[in-house]
Amino acid sequence: MDWFAAAWLGSILLTTMVAPELQADINPPLSTLLLSSMNVAFAAGLLLPRLMRMVTFWPIALLIGIPLAFVVPADDWTTLRWTVSLTCVLLVGAAAQLPQITSERWLSKTAIRFGNWSYTTYLIHCTVLWLWFQYFQGYAHPTRIWLFGLVLVAIATAALGWLDVKLYEKLRDVVKYASFDRKRIAGSIYVATFVLFCVLGVALA
Repeated sequence: MDWFAAAWLGSILLTTMVAPELQADINPPLSTLLLSSMNVAFAAGLLLPRLMRMVTFWPIALLIGIPLAFVVPADDWTTLRWTVSLTCVLLVGAAAQLPQITSERWLSKTAIRFGNWSYTTYLIHCTVLWLWFQYFQGYAHPTRIWLFGLVLVAIATAALGWLDVKLYEKLRDVVKYASFDRKRIAGSIYVATFVLFCVLGVALA
């Protein structure tokens, strides 16, 4: 997994330097989606387990990550994606290295649940917010719309988060008990498909 994540991150960086026009769109086409800088957080996040065994994240997050998020021009989408993504990875690494919540109070349990459901939040937040903003387009109080939108995202996360966790647990068990040859074949097919998709995307762009 580490080599795949490093190769993916390197490919995105190479694409950013060699073909910056592929990074210009806020909504990249499907053909170049895998090489978009919006995937930096994914690729770098896959390296977190190994990096957390080697590096203490909170000093880096405080000294580099947080300031970095505030010095990027908002109209430069490529730079914004890289810096915000790296900031998020540093903050996640720092948070994961902090003492974990052990309290049995309802607030602590709620925080743990939403932490477990965080991937659901990532998957649904764009759709929920887009639909919400479309419905209230032109409304005179945008701050209220944003706040209510965040509440809706939280509600949708709570409604679907348990399903994501169940699917993860099921798939984890499938991988855990699969034979080595089956894992190797499935992994090879995945990587080959990923590479083919990236090559075709660049060729057709």
